[in-house]
Amino acid sequence: MPVFNAMPYLAASVESVLSCGLPLELVAVDDGSTDGSSKVLARMAQADARITLLRHDANEGLVSSLLDGVVASAAPLIARLDADDVCRSGRLEHQYAAMLDDPDLVLCWTDYERIGLADEPLGIVRSPRSHEAAVLALSNGNAILHSSVMMRRSALDLVGTYSAEAYPAEDYDLWCRLLSVGRGRGLPIVGVGYRVNPAGISQRNIELQAEAAANVRQTQRQRLGRPGVEPRGVLRRLGDVRRRAGVAADEARRHSNATDEVYREAARQAFLVVAKLPKLVRWMMVISRLPRAMPVLLRGRGIARH
Repeated sequence: MPVFNAMPYLAASVESVLSCGLPLELVAVDDGSTDGSSKVLARMAQADARITLLRHDANEGLVSSLLDGVVASAAPLIARLDADDVCRSGRLEHQYAAMLDDPDLVLCWTDYERIGLADEPLGIVRSPRSHEAAVLALSNGNAILHSSVMMRRSALDLVGTYSAEAYPAEDYDLWCRLLSVGRGRGLPIVGVGYRVNPAGISQRNIELQAEAAANVRQTQRQRLGRPGVEPRGVLRRLGDVRRRAGVAADEARRHSNATDEVYREAARQAFLVVAKLPKLVRWMMVISRLPRAMPVLLRGRGIARH
């Protein structure tokens, strides 16, 4: 669990892992937090010997924290959770059983529920079930939530762990490499509460993540013998932009008493990247998003929609 300024969600996130019935070690890497996260981690580590606490004196970044966490982990199976997400009851037990049952399984993931800043449900996201479906899905984008995975350490030793060059798509890059040497499986359970946090890395690095994901996607397609799927990059970032637009629309919808400023900011964030896309892609995105975005657009104009 990499941690950087994860208040006020940190304690609940840690407790959601420790409530698991399996013998485990929680390696928490405090990446130079300045918001009180360090004190919370120190207090919880003192109270529970299952927590191994590492601390960076200054912020070194997500990949550095992930790498340090993997090195410090002693177990043959490594699971992930971000410090503002929630591990659902039974998730780790189900993944552990699946990994024990199939020695060829190197990566196991689950469905997840998107939750807001106040834990309000924003919808369940289904993930690929089979190895074959996941490999194909990864040629179009990252279809596996980082916080939902359990990995086999021996496979990490074989392909290497997180790559700084792939940041901020380091997880997407790792899934592709792992599934090239072993089997993957998606469990039909909601294993994680994934927090839609405007302050999170995914929301702060939209354009950088889109470019990094495009590079990983192209490598995965070459691995599958499909190098020419994106003519001149026209559709390169459509999937990423559509997801960001959806997040912005969800954020606006969650504020039932939102002011005009909230709607304007949501729209600005959604269309910052869109404006830079080719005209054809912009029209494709607008058409595909209209049914979902219409309630927000109408409310923003003061029109009730039932």
